[in-house]
Amino acid sequence: MPDSKDVFSHTEYLTWLRGKYAESKKERGILNAMAKAAACQPSALSQVMKGSVHLTPDQAAGLCAF
Repeated sequence: MPDSKDVFSHTEYLTWLRGKYAESKKERGILNAMAKAAACQPSALSQVMKGSVHLTPDQAAGLCAF
């Protein structure tokens, strides 16, 4: 598995995002904080994590800043 800290070692953003989420899952409210950074609802970000939908460029930029 690629290093989760190096985004450029991944070929898909979802594998990196899922890895970062898994690392931070111990923090209470991490999904809500990530959703706030992406300017979307937590349920929408949950759908992204499942692969049902994709992030918009603006949402991705917000998560990068997070």
